[in-house]
Amino acid sequence: MKPSSAGSAKIALCFAVWSTWALFSRNIGLPWEALVFSLSFLTAIFSFLWAFAKGEGVGKPSLALATLGVLLFLNNLAFFYAIEKTTVANALFTHYMAPVLVAIFAPLLIGEKKLRHSFSCLGASLLGLYLLLPPGLSGSDLKGTAAGLFSAAAYAGMVIMVRKYAISTASLRIIFWQNLTVTILTAPLAFMADFRVGAGGAILLVFLGLFHSVAVPLFYLSGIRSVRAQTAAILGYIEPLGAVFLAALFLGEKLPPTAWAGCI
Repeated sequence: MKPSSAGSAKIALCFAVWSTWALFSRNIGLPWEALVFSLSFLTAIFSFLWAFAKGEGVGKPSLALATLGVLLFLNNLAFFYAIEKTTVANALFTHYMAPVLVAIFAPLLIGEKKLRHSFSCLGASLLGLYLLLPPGLSGSDLKGTAAGLFSAAAYAGMVIMVRKYAISTASLRIIFWQNLTVTILTAPLAFMADFRVGAGGAILLVFLGLFHSVAVPLFYLSGIRSVRAQTAAILGYIEPLGAVFLAALFLGEKLPPTAWAGCI
Protein backbone atom coordinates (compact mmCIF):
# COMPACT_ATOMS: atom_id res chain seq x y z
CA MET A 1 0.00 0.00 0.00
CA LYS A 2 1.33 3.46 -0.91
CA PRO A 3 2.19 5.76 2.03
CA SER A 4 -0.56 8.19 1.00
CA SER A 5 -3.12 5.36 0.83
CA ALA A 6 -2.07 3.98 4.22
CA GLY A 7 -2.22 7.48 5.67
CA SER A 8 -5.71 8.02 4.26
CA ALA A 9 -6.86 4.70 5.74
CA LYS A 10 -5.52 5.70 9.16
CA ILE A 11 -7.27 9.07 9.01
CA ALA A 12 -10.56 7.51 7.88
CA LEU A 13 -10.46 5.08 10.82
CA CYS A 14 -9.80 7.95 13.23
CA PHE A 15 -12.82 9.88 12.00
CA ALA A 16 -14.97 6.77 12.33
CA VAL A 17 -13.97 6.58 16.00
CA TRP A 18 -14.51 10.32 16.51
CA SER A 19 -18.05 9.99 15.16
CA THR A 20 -18.93 8.67 18.64
CA TRP A 21 -17.96 11.97 20.35
CA ALA A 22 -21.48 13.36 20.50
CA LEU A 23 -22.90 10.06 21.72
CA PHE A 24 -20.50 9.90 24.66
CA SER A 25 -20.55 13.62 25.52
CA ARG A 26 -24.34 13.65 25.82
CA ASN A 27 -24.11 10.81 28.37
CA ILE A 28 -21.47 12.43 30.59
CA GLY A 29 -23.89 15.14 31.67
CA LEU A 30 -21.42 18.02 31.98
CA PRO A 31 -21.87 21.58 30.65
CA TRP A 32 -19.69 22.27 27.65
CA GLU A 33 -17.17 24.40 29.59
CA ALA A 34 -16.55 21.66 32.15
CA LEU A 35 -16.45 18.97 29.48
CA VAL A 36 -13.77 20.72 27.42
CA PHE A 37 -11.71 21.51 30.53
CA SER A 38 -11.93 17.97 31.92
CA LEU A 39 -11.04 16.30 28.62
CA SER A 40 -8.11 18.61 27.86
CA PHE A 41 -6.77 18.26 31.43
CA LEU A 42 -6.90 14.46 31.31
CA THR A 43 -5.46 14.39 27.79
CA ALA A 44 -2.52 16.58 28.84
CA ILE A 45 -1.77 14.25 31.76
CA PHE A 46 -2.07 11.06 29.70
CA SER A 47 0.05 12.38 26.82
CA PHE A 48 2.72 13.63 29.26
CA LEU A 49 2.95 10.23 30.97
CA TRP A 50 2.90 8.40 27.62
CA ALA A 51 5.73 10.56 26.25
CA PHE A 52 7.95 9.95 29.27
CA ALA A 53 7.17 6.23 29.28
CA LYS A 54 8.51 6.15 25.70
CA GLY A 55 11.56 8.18 26.73
CA GLU A 56 10.61 11.08 24.45
CA GLY A 57 9.58 13.88 26.79
CA VAL A 58 7.39 16.73 25.56
CA GLY A 59 10.03 19.36 24.86
CA LYS A 60 9.53 23.08 25.26
CA PRO A 61 6.51 25.12 24.15
CA SER A 62 6.67 27.17 20.97
CA LEU A 63 4.56 29.83 19.29
CA ALA A 64 3.31 27.28 16.74
CA LEU A 65 2.24 24.82 19.46
CA ALA A 66 0.58 27.62 21.44
CA THR A 67 -1.31 28.70 18.31
CA LEU A 68 -2.43 25.12 17.73
CA GLY A 69 -3.63 25.07 21.33
CA VAL A 70 -5.66 28.26 20.89
CA LEU A 71 -7.25 26.87 17.72
CA LEU A 72 -8.09 23.61 19.51
CA PHE A 73 -9.56 25.66 22.39
CA LEU A 74 -11.79 27.64 20.04
CA ASN A 75 -12.76 24.52 18.09
CA ASN A 76 -13.64 22.47 21.18
CA LEU A 77 -15.62 25.19 22.92
CA ALA A 78 -17.64 26.01 19.83
CA PHE A 79 -18.13 22.34 18.89
CA PHE A 80 -19.37 21.13 22.27
CA TYR A 81 -21.48 24.28 22.70
CA ALA A 82 -23.11 23.48 19.35
CA ILE A 83 -23.83 19.89 20.42
CA GLU A 84 -25.42 21.21 23.62
CA LYS A 85 -27.60 23.80 21.86
CA THR A 86 -28.78 22.05 18.69
CA THR A 87 -29.13 18.59 17.14
CA VAL A 88 -26.09 16.42 16.48
CA ALA A 89 -26.76 16.73 12.73
CA ASN A 90 -26.80 20.54 12.79
CA ALA A 91 -23.69 20.71 14.96
CA LEU A 92 -21.66 18.18 13.01
CA PHE A 93 -22.49 19.26 9.48
CA THR A 94 -21.95 22.96 10.13
CA HIS A 95 -18.65 22.03 11.80
CA TYR A 96 -17.70 20.08 8.69
CA MET A 97 -17.76 23.07 6.42
CA ALA A 98 -14.08 22.91 7.46
CA PRO A 99 -12.96 20.69 4.53
CA VAL A 100 -14.13 23.33 2.09
CA LEU A 101 -12.18 26.02 3.96
CA VAL A 102 -9.08 23.81 3.99
CA ALA A 103 -9.41 23.13 0.25
CA ILE A 104 -9.49 26.88 -0.40
CA PHE A 105 -6.81 28.09 2.03
CA ALA A 106 -4.26 25.23 2.20
CA PRO A 107 -2.87 26.07 -1.27
CA LEU A 108 -2.56 29.72 -0.23
CA LEU A 109 -1.07 29.20 3.24
CA ILE A 110 1.16 26.12 2.98
CA GLY A 111 1.61 25.80 -0.78
CA GLU A 112 -0.33 22.57 -1.32
CA LYS A 113 -1.36 21.81 -4.86
CA LYS A 114 -5.00 22.72 -5.19
CA LEU A 115 -7.37 19.79 -5.61
CA ARG A 116 -9.71 19.93 -8.58
CA HIS A 117 -13.26 21.18 -8.23
CA SER A 118 -12.67 23.05 -4.92
CA PHE A 119 -15.28 25.69 -5.70
CA SER A 120 -17.82 23.17 -6.99
CA CYS A 121 -17.35 21.34 -3.68
CA LEU A 122 -17.99 24.61 -1.88
CA GLY A 123 -21.26 25.04 -3.77
CA ALA A 124 -22.32 21.46 -3.05
CA SER A 125 -21.50 21.86 0.64
CA LEU A 126 -23.49 25.08 0.92
CA LEU A 127 -26.45 23.42 -0.81
CA GLY A 128 -26.20 20.46 1.57
CA LEU A 129 -26.08 22.81 4.55
CA TYR A 130 -29.18 24.65 3.29
CA LEU A 131 -31.10 21.36 2.95
CA LEU A 132 -29.92 20.12 6.33
CA LEU A 133 -30.95 23.12 8.40
CA PRO A 134 -34.66 23.44 9.19
CA PRO A 135 -36.55 26.49 7.89
CA GLY A 136 -37.02 29.39 10.27
CA LEU A 137 -33.98 28.43 12.35
CA SER A 138 -34.00 30.42 15.58
CA GLY A 139 -33.21 30.39 19.28
CA SER A 140 -31.07 27.54 20.54
CA ASP A 141 -30.72 25.93 17.09
CA LEU A 142 -29.48 29.21 15.61
CA LYS A 143 -26.87 29.59 18.36
CA GLY A 144 -25.76 25.98 17.91
CA THR A 145 -25.51 26.34 14.14
CA ALA A 146 -23.47 29.55 14.43
CA ALA A 147 -21.16 27.83 16.90
CA GLY A 148 -20.77 24.90 14.51
CA LEU A 149 -19.68 27.24 11.71
CA PHE A 150 -17.23 28.99 14.03
CA SER A 151 -15.75 25.64 15.05
CA ALA A 152 -15.35 24.83 11.34
CA ALA A 153 -13.12 27.88 10.85
CA ALA A 154 -10.99 27.02 13.90
CA TYR A 155 -10.73 23.37 12.86
CA ALA A 156 -9.69 24.31 9.32
CA GLY A 157 -6.88 26.46 10.67
CA MET A 158 -5.78 23.62 12.94
CA VAL A 159 -5.71 21.03 10.11
CA ILE A 160 -3.58 23.31 7.94
CA MET A 161 -1.12 24.02 10.77
CA VAL A 162 -0.91 20.36 11.85
CA ARG A 163 -0.13 19.31 8.28
CA LYS A 164 2.73 21.80 8.22
CA TYR A 165 4.27 21.01 11.62
CA ALA A 166 3.47 17.30 12.11
CA ILE A 167 6.31 16.29 9.79
CA SER A 168 8.98 17.81 12.05
CA THR A 169 7.35 17.65 15.51
CA ALA A 170 6.77 14.59 17.73
CA SER A 171 3.08 13.68 17.90
CA LEU A 172 2.89 13.44 21.70
CA ARG A 173 4.54 16.85 21.99
CA ILE A 174 1.81 18.36 19.80
CA ILE A 175 -0.97 16.64 21.76
CA PHE A 176 0.46 17.64 25.16
CA TRP A 177 1.06 21.32 24.47
CA GLN A 178 -2.20 21.71 22.59
CA ASN A 179 -4.22 20.30 25.45
CA LEU A 180 -2.25 22.06 28.18
CA THR A 181 -3.05 25.35 26.42
CA VAL A 182 -6.74 24.40 26.24
CA THR A 183 -6.72 23.45 29.94
CA ILE A 184 -5.30 26.84 30.96
CA LEU A 185 -7.69 28.81 28.73
CA THR A 186 -10.76 26.82 29.75
CA ALA A 187 -10.11 26.70 33.51
CA PRO A 188 -11.76 30.07 34.35
CA LEU A 189 -14.93 29.12 32.44
CA ALA A 190 -15.07 25.64 33.99
CA PHE A 191 -14.61 26.89 37.55
CA MET A 192 -17.49 29.34 37.12
CA ALA A 193 -19.82 26.57 35.93
CA ASP A 194 -22.01 24.66 38.38
CA PHE A 195 -21.58 20.96 37.70
CA ARG A 196 -21.14 17.51 39.21
CA VAL A 197 -20.07 14.31 37.54
CA GLY A 198 -21.11 10.83 38.64
CA ALA A 199 -19.03 7.66 38.63
CA GLY A 200 -20.26 6.67 35.16
CA GLY A 201 -19.44 10.09 33.75
CA ALA A 202 -15.97 10.01 35.32
CA ILE A 203 -15.24 6.63 33.73
CA LEU A 204 -16.35 7.96 30.34
CA LEU A 205 -14.12 11.03 30.75
CA VAL A 206 -11.07 8.88 31.47
CA PHE A 207 -11.86 6.64 28.49
CA LEU A 208 -12.33 9.60 26.13
CA GLY A 209 -9.23 11.36 27.46
CA LEU A 210 -7.02 8.31 26.92
CA PHE A 211 -8.51 6.77 23.76
CA HIS A 212 -10.29 9.48 21.74
CA SER A 213 -7.92 12.30 22.75
CA VAL A 214 -4.50 10.61 22.88
CA ALA A 215 -4.40 7.20 21.17
CA VAL A 216 -6.57 8.15 18.19
CA PRO A 217 -4.84 11.54 17.59
CA LEU A 218 -1.48 9.72 17.59
CA PHE A 219 -2.82 7.46 14.85
CA TYR A 220 -4.19 10.50 12.98
CA LEU A 221 -0.89 12.38 13.16
CA SER A 222 0.99 9.33 11.87
CA GLY A 223 -1.38 9.30 8.89
CA ILE A 224 -1.41 13.01 8.04
CA ARG A 225 2.36 13.05 7.52
CA SER A 226 1.83 11.42 4.11
CA VAL A 227 -1.55 12.95 3.20
CA ARG A 228 -2.50 16.41 1.97
CA ALA A 229 -4.37 18.63 4.40
CA GLN A 230 -7.18 18.89 1.82
CA THR A 231 -7.51 15.10 1.61
CA ALA A 232 -7.48 14.73 5.40
CA ALA A 233 -10.18 17.37 5.74
CA ILE A 234 -12.40 15.72 3.12
CA LEU A 235 -12.06 12.36 4.87
CA GLY A 236 -13.41 14.19 7.91
CA TYR A 237 -16.92 13.89 6.46
CA ILE A 238 -16.88 10.31 7.76
CA GLU A 239 -17.32 11.71 11.27
CA PRO A 240 -20.59 13.66 10.82
CA LEU A 241 -22.17 10.93 8.70
CA GLY A 242 -21.39 8.35 11.36
CA ALA A 243 -22.51 10.68 14.14
CA VAL A 244 -25.88 11.34 12.50
CA PHE A 245 -26.57 7.61 12.13
CA LEU A 246 -25.56 7.01 15.76
CA ALA A 247 -27.69 9.93 16.95
CA ALA A 248 -30.69 8.53 15.09
CA LEU A 249 -30.06 5.06 16.49
CA PHE A 250 -29.22 5.85 20.12
CA LEU A 251 -30.43 9.41 20.81
CA GLY A 252 -33.71 9.29 18.89
CA GLU A 253 -32.84 12.27 16.67
CA LYS A 254 -34.81 12.04 13.43
CA LEU A 255 -34.09 13.88 10.20
CA PRO A 256 -36.59 14.69 7.44
CA PRO A 257 -35.83 13.41 3.91
CA THR A 258 -34.53 16.83 2.79
CA ALA A 259 -32.02 16.83 5.64
CA TRP A 260 -30.76 13.36 4.69
CA ALA A 261 -30.35 14.67 1.14
CA GLY A 262 -28.29 17.53 2.56
CA CYS A 263 -26.08 15.07 4.43
CA ILE A 264 -25.39 13.16 1.23
